[in-house]
Amino acid sequence: RLIIYERAADHTFGVKWKRGFSYPIFGIHLYDVNQDGVDELVVVTMRGIHVLQPNLYFIRELVAGRLTQTPAS
Repeated sequence: RLIIYERAADHTFGVKWKRGFSYPIFGIHLYDVNQDGVDELVVVTMRGIHVLQPNLYFIRELVAGRLTQTPAS
């Protein structure tokens, strides 16, 4: 089972989401598999390779927010 945690503003951690797999997990890696500039979570199990993509709505909002920030001078 893969459990992803998220850090809150008060520096505590809570479970963000969980994902179960039918077979044991051998490795977890971050790679930009599709070369879009955003890393995907690659999970290697006994029976396959699973590519988990991030929430693209969240990525879009993050990039839009960074583009609207003015650089400090």
